[in-house]
Amino acid sequence: MFGAAFCLAFTCFLHSGELTWEVQGADNMLMVGSISFATDGSFATVTIPASKTDPFQQGATLTMPAVPLSTCAISALWVACGSWPSSAPLLILDSNRPFDRSSFITTLHQCLVSCGVEPSAYSGHSFCWGAATWAASNGVANSTICGLGCWQSDCIHCYINKSAADHMAITKAALYAHPSAPLSLNTVAWHDL
Repeated sequence: MFGAAFCLAFTCFLHSGELTWEVQGADNMLMVGSISFATDGSFATVTIPASKTDPFQQGATLTMPAVPLSTCAISALWVACGSWPSSAPLLILDSNRPFDRSSFITTLHQCLVSCGVEPSAYSGHSFCWGAATWAASNGVANSTICGLGCWQSDCIHCYINKSAADHMAITKAALYAHPSAPLSLNTVAWHDL
């Protein structure tokens, strides 16, 4: 179950609150019927009923491609959906317990530890941050990343982590583009207005 949740979170730029639920019938609960598989198996869609990035609670339909990798969300979801009815929760723990945020984060941290990764820097937003950062590092435009993550504002800039080398290049270009020009402390930029 967690493998499917992790693959879905990364592929669709989701944070844990868009996957987890605390009580049966919660507004944000994903159901098996929230997933629709293309007849040719090339993609699937997931309808997210509500999220914090959706202020009017209209929901969003996100598309995920089938990929020949162990991290393919479609393959993982196909197994998770199994023969469950469309009205069944998509993500649920043993003994019909809620797929809650605490279990999601605890399991994520356990997986990271088993891979030799220090888990303290990882949270419920790590998948959307990771997906946005990975897409940006592969040259995907910010506007496209906003669409993939269903972000309506400039919040995307909070989700894209840049390397130290990138920060150095940006700072150098922004502050030291004209190295022969003197830095003047008399300009308005240096004064309280």
